[in-house]
Amino acid sequence: MSKTFKFADAYIVRAGIVIWNGVCLPIVVGAGSRAGIGGLLLALALSGPFFWCLQMYAFVKTMEVVVDDDGLRRCYRGRQWLSVRWDEIGSLERRKRILDPVSGGKPREVTYLHIGLIEKLPVAFLRIGKLVFSSQMAGFDEFLDLVRQNVKVRRIELEEA
Repeated sequence: MSKTFKFADAYIVRAGIVIWNGVCLPIVVGAGSRAGIGGLLLALALSGPFFWCLQMYAFVKTMEVVVDDDGLRRCYRGRQWLSVRWDEIGSLERRKRILDPVSGGKPREVTYLHIGLIEKLPVAFLRIGKLVFSSQMAGFDEFLDLVRQNVKVRRIELEEA
């Protein structure tokens, strides 16, 4: 049986990425162009990788998560980006964190599920050894229960931190 979970505010995060590009890119280009073509290229070379990594992190964290009998998958528009089989999971840890309020709002508690892998997975040019999912994903409690049921066979217990 396959179940798909979605990040609750994915569209807001992705719209923020577009706005971030719309604001930051002109600032970087404007600042760099004052020093000529060399300054422009230097500004883009220094800021480009930082902006790209930040955006990819936000994008990947808001992808759909599919849980089935084979394992976990992060997908975007039906295409699989990352897949982890149940036998590749070595540990589970649940952590709770209080997020400080923004603009005078109330503090809120967010729960994170850290899934430690037995071996690091090669993804693009990185090697990932842990996956993290948050309670900001719609249906997080059901997701947590499905993960627990599937790793129970491997005798992996959920640790509380």
